[in-house]
Amino acid sequence: GRRAGAGAARPPRARALATHVLNVPAMGDSITEGTIASLEKAVGDGVAVDEVVATIDTDKVSVEVRSDTAGVVQALLVAVDDE
Repeated sequence: GRRAGAGAARPPRARALATHVLNVPAMGDSITEGTIASLEKAVGDGVAVDEVVATIDTDKVSVEVRSDTAGVVQALLVAVDDE
């Protein structure tokens, strides 16, 4: 005979999602501040490893901030023109 519940669909199990905060890369000893020039991703967008997610302008250089992990943007902690 069949066991009770055999073949019944199981409810999906909850999965804990890892959170990863992307930090600004080192820009050199003489550069101490910059401004968010652009955000290439929005909340809900997928991101691949090494994909540009933002650009920071300084008085000397523009720096592309690249993701070091793949995932989905859950929150933006900065906005364009933030220093």
